[in-house]
Amino acid sequence: MKTLIIGGVAGGASAATRLRRLDENAEIVIVERTGFVSYANCGLPYYVGGVISDPRRLTLQTPKSLKARYNIDVRVLSEVVSIDTGSKTVRIRDLQDGSEYDETYDNLIISTGSKVPVSDELNPDDPRVLTLRTVEDALAMREVARNARRVLVVGGGYIGLETAENLAHMGLDVIVVHRPGQIIQQFDSDVLERTIPLVEGSVDLRLKTAVTSIDAGERLTATLSDGSTVEADLVVLAAGSVPDTGVAEAAGIALGLKKAIYVDPRMMTSAPGVYAVGDAIQVRNGVTDEYSLLAFAGPANRQGRMVADNICGARNLYKGSFGSSVIKVFDSTVAMTGINSRTAAQYGFQTQVETIEAGSGTVLRVLMDSVDGKVLGAQAEGSFDCDLCPADEMVDVVATVMQCGRPFDEIFQSIEQTSPAGFDVVLSEEESVALEDYIARADGSTVVVPGSVEGALHVAGQLMDGGFKVVLTVTEDGPVGGFDHEVWCESGPLDNDSLSVMAEGSEPQDLPKVVLREDLTFGRFFVTVNEFLGRKFISLGINEAEARRQGIPYDKVHTFSKSNASYYPGAADISIKTIFDPMSGNVLGAQLVGTKGVVKRAKVLHAAILGEATVENLAQLELCYAPPYNSAKDPVNYAGFVASNVRMGLVKQEFCNRLDSLLADPSVTVLDVRTDLEVGDYQLPGAKCIPLDSLRGRLDEIDPRKPVYVVCRSGLRSYIACRILSQNGFDCYNMAGGQRQYELLKNMQN
Repeated sequence: MKTLIIGGVAGGASAATRLRRLDENAEIVIVERTGFVSYANCGLPYYVGGVISDPRRLTLQTPKSLKARYNIDVRVLSEVVSIDTGSKTVRIRDLQDGSEYDETYDNLIISTGSKVPVSDELNPDDPRVLTLRTVEDALAMREVARNARRVLVVGGGYIGLETAENLAHMGLDVIVVHRPGQIIQQFDSDVLERTIPLVEGSVDLRLKTAVTSIDAGERLTATLSDGSTVEADLVVLAAGSVPDTGVAEAAGIALGLKKAIYVDPRMMTSAPGVYAVGDAIQVRNGVTDEYSLLAFAGPANRQGRMVADNICGARNLYKGSFGSSVIKVFDSTVAMTGINSRTAAQYGFQTQVETIEAGSGTVLRVLMDSVDGKVLGAQAEGSFDCDLCPADEMVDVVATVMQCGRPFDEIFQSIEQTSPAGFDVVLSEEESVALEDYIARADGSTVVVPGSVEGALHVAGQLMDGGFKVVLTVTEDGPVGGFDHEVWCESGPLDNDSLSVMAEGSEPQDLPKVVLREDLTFGRFFVTVNEFLGRKFISLGINEAEARRQGIPYDKVHTFSKSNASYYPGAADISIKTIFDPMSGNVLGAQLVGTKGVVKRAKVLHAAILGEATVENLAQLELCYAPPYNSAKDPVNYAGFVASNVRMGLVKQEFCNRLDSLLADPSVTVLDVRTDLEVGDYQLPGAKCIPLDSLRGRLDEIDPRKPVYVVCRSGLRSYIACRILSQNGFDCYNMAGGQRQYELLKNMQN
């Protein structure tokens, strides 16, 4: 089977890599018009402004890396100029030498994205008049901006404002011209009460104005619709985009709204064997059920993954998009999901608005159908540096419950249970006062904190900060305030002089014991929160130990993700253990650890548990994405992906508590697929080391008669290795959590 993909970036690259994981024998070709096949499109404004200093961080995969890891044939600087759906061939032009050739396909995926429409009057051939769509655009724009004094940004939408902010931070004089009477029109005007003054105070904002022409001279001269002119050294054209579907139209493929490609719920076009994803297609709106356009990376990634599944025989249906989005506008955050009030009126909804004000100043407005109570959308505004109930967090909670099909009262219940405290309060007011009083009166002696008490880690941390030495007791299977043993290990190496960890019952009996709560009970919606050694620990639902005690069937996955886009400064690790029913897929519980972004994911998972979501639902959740806040694949999505793979039987798991015995067992092979450099930093004695990118060429070094247990740093590369091995006849198991978790367990045991 041969699949040819037109365009990389989000949808195309996701489809290609998923397809390879599903089918080791498929022939996969990506044809990409630019010189970069997989890059962080949403990070481009931040490179222009210098927030991201190294352009290499924008590149997620290269032709070389995709060939080495996934055996994908990537042809950059190549353009598909025509498609013949009858003969199933495409005509490809090599943009370096102008030569053309034909390529056949069995399945074709169109991922051509969108483009900024530019008229000749705007002088688009001048190197100082630029759009921001590709890495080449960003490199050129940054170079021009370095020598510029004044910049004219045409368009006050997402890309226009992000670019304007970054150029203003460079110290440039920025003018933003926007044809409508309001910036980022997706939002209702009353939601932008904080944001609009910030924009007006940072750039010269001119609304209800358009650029009619641009003349080139020593400087650029733009003529505006009001008759005035603006001189600038750089003009950024960001006044919206349209689907880039010329090659599909010429092939006779059915088009829809604004010449976007029509696709059915399987993402298939009107042509046999031809699929389409991303900005180039029209999608069903999850609220109105009407077609709309959506130029966001998150949905494109999920659509690409879905197409790969369908090509390989699945029947995954795309159920529409909710338009969840977030944008940083100077020091403000605005986020939304669903539709706004203007769209609701266009479709004849009778609406009412519920407003929730968080103590941090964030304001959430939930738009509802006043007839049946259905949630139509939500919008929030708050400060960018808000740690307590930020705007994107509150909208993500609403988006989760909406997509689970729950009514507003459950949204409100979920938000009430997590706001405004933000999962921070673990002690009652009386307990907090008692603890503060105890710390103030005592002289820093040694005390015992029972680990089985709710808030134990938080209390231990407070006592250590107060000068105490703490003995923390744990039970045999390791739940510390509701946490399973391996999650508790995320506290890191316990070499702190102020802390000792002992088995319950072995602590010195003559030490005072701090017991604030002894009535710990586990329930379906039980939430416990701790802050300890700089990390936040949050447990939801039931943990593994409780599932065993109650005889509840369960499975589990461990995932490690970044709090926001890894290429954007400040991204931090989040560890999530997800407990789920292996038959129904329902999420039973989750435990999260990290320093940043943990509360938001905990709230989303809490809302998902309330909504009786499955792990497949987690994989499909459409959450707010922008580089400062998230990745296109949210940590919650990623937990859903991994658990869904387990449920589909794509991978078998083993866990790190058995790795020592496996390393000593001559009847099995422990395969370490980390790089040589990683292995040198932390060796696994007895493991066979073959880096993942070399694995296909070295399969003959692995004994096919022995079960193979595969280890990497976190469990992702070892999963890819398992897919290669299993399709080549090996009986293999992915070591969940990887060497990272194994190392944590060893530290805890020591």
